[in-house]
Amino acid sequence: MKQLVYEVQIGQRFLAGPLSRKVKSIEVLNVLRHDRNEISVICNVKFKDQFSRTLFEDAEGECQLLEQEGSIFTFFVKRRLPRPPRGVNPRSVFLSTPWKVENGVGRATLLGSGKQIMTMLRALEKEGFPYRVISLTEANFSSSSLLGLLTDKQRETLALAFRSGYYDIPRKTGSDELSRKMGIRNPTFVAHRRKAERRLIAEILKVS
Repeated sequence: MKQLVYEVQIGQRFLAGPLSRKVKSIEVLNVLRHDRNEISVICNVKFKDQFSRTLFEDAEGECQLLEQEGSIFTFFVKRRLPRPPRGVNPRSVFLSTPWKVENGVGRATLLGSGKQIMTMLRALEKEGFPYRVISLTEANFSSSSLLGLLTDKQRETLALAFRSGYYDIPRKTGSDELSRKMGIRNPTFVAHRRKAERRLIAEILKVS
């Protein structure tokens, strides 16, 4: 099984259109369902303005706000997919994370055999859709990869805290100093850390 990470413009609507046309940035945390007609995901969204949020939430399909932290909104989203370009079959491979759209560029991760992935890339080329391959590696499904459950900020927060001795006994640093290093407010740092810790502990204990 191969893992492909690549970038395309969000105008290629089969990749990102249903989720990204009304937002500043979007990061898909979990792909819950992806079939020929519909996609369901958990995602973090930053909006261009309040009007953009209204359009996003009122669009066709289901959209449920799960939590908000500052300007980041976490949603459950279920939307119908637009018809892909002729010759391109997104379902010939499997969507995975990371999957993010920011500054007009979509970065997606696909899983499949080498043949399936090459067929997908050749179809993109044939239909005139430029893409840029970021990486093509063997897929790793190690059960120890718990950090995959976290957002980029949560992983960054935990890594900095650990490297700086926050979890040492006695503790070598505090959240005030760590938040300054990250350039964020202390309450925001604490929120990232606590959410990361809760997600990891919940997964280890298999509780919700």
